[in-house]
Amino acid sequence: VKVYEMESDGQPGALLATTVTDKDGHYTASVLRHPSSWLLVITSGGRYIDEISQDPLSAGPNNSLKTILRPGSDYASLTPLTTFAEARASSLAASGKPLRASFEVSYAAVARQYNLEAITDIDPAIADDPQDVQLSGRTARQYGLILAGLDEEANTLGVTDFALTDAVAQDLSDGTLDGKDGATPILIDKAISLPADATTAKLQDAIDTFAASPGNVTHLPAPQISLQAPQIDLNTGGLAYVSPNV
Repeated sequence: VKVYEMESDGQPGALLATTVTDKDGHYTASVLRHPSSWLLVITSGGRYIDEISQDPLSAGPNNSLKTILRPGSDYASLTPLTTFAEARASSLAASGKPLRASFEVSYAAVARQYNLEAITDIDPAIADDPQDVQLSGRTARQYGLILAGLDEEANTLGVTDFALTDAVAQDLSDGTLDGKDGATPILIDKAISLPADATTAKLQDAIDTFAASPGNVTHLPAPQISLQAPQIDLNTGGLAYVSPNV
């Protein structure tokens, strides 16, 4: 895990700290920063257990999870959802939009897309771990079910969780979840086309499948996400919807 001071254009600046996650994926880092500084947190490498297949997997050198910490914040989850939001926030900042507004609209839009209160300040429950679920609140359990759905979908597509996450982050960097980066179709691992509804209808199907499986120990029904493709545009102040080009 690397913690950077974030530049106003959304790019990583000075490297402030490095650390590693523990066996449960948690991490701590000691950082000296100015009270007005924004931080960019990025993971790379490492191994994890796929919750669907139970296979041990390694993250590729270019696979990463990312998130942004606002000034004054000292906690951040690193998940696929924060990675999606970071991609759009950094893209908006790179285009000259204020960093605070870019962060707020992108993270709020992704939270709304997946029907969550927030995506940054919650430690998602591990949906198939009874002990972790027991210690988690309802929102954390819902968050965990959505992540389990992403895992389920990645297995269905025959790709890793990280590869799917990277592709969707690239997709949302232009502001619209439509399976394209601008007008260019996106390939997962340079091999499999990213479906236009990968994180709308197909993800809902995957969440439903996991929620109905014995692996779901959250005691919650499948969370309902938006089936419309979001378009995150700072000029309109938030989230609009477009019809995906399926």
